[in-house]
Amino acid sequence: MGWTAEEAHPDGPDYWLYDPIDGAYHFLRGLPLWASSLALVRHGRPVALLVYDSKGEELFAATENGGATCNGVPLAVSTKVDMTATVVGTAIPRCRPGHACIAQPVEGGVS
Repeated sequence: MGWTAEEAHPDGPDYWLYDPIDGAYHFLRGLPLWASSLALVRHGRPVALLVYDSKGEELFAATENGGATCNGVPLAVSTKVDMTATVVGTAIPRCRPGHACIAQPVEGGVS
């Protein structure tokens, strides 16, 4: 069993995949929207996952066919089906060369 970073593609059937800063853009901007991620991949399928949000002090864990938890509390899929109540967001703000990005971090909070 081996280890790899998110950009690598190992040859073995089982390996650990680690991303120390999942959400690097947010991390670099000082936004609290990033986490550390660890996955066990078996024959190309993720079978165990951990995501730790250090700012929110939340540990998400999941296993294949075993469900998911947040700090040990089971999670469930939402039953909402009305798409008119959907909120959509993107991770990267619109920027133009030579101009400031629309979304800029503000001291003491998030813009």
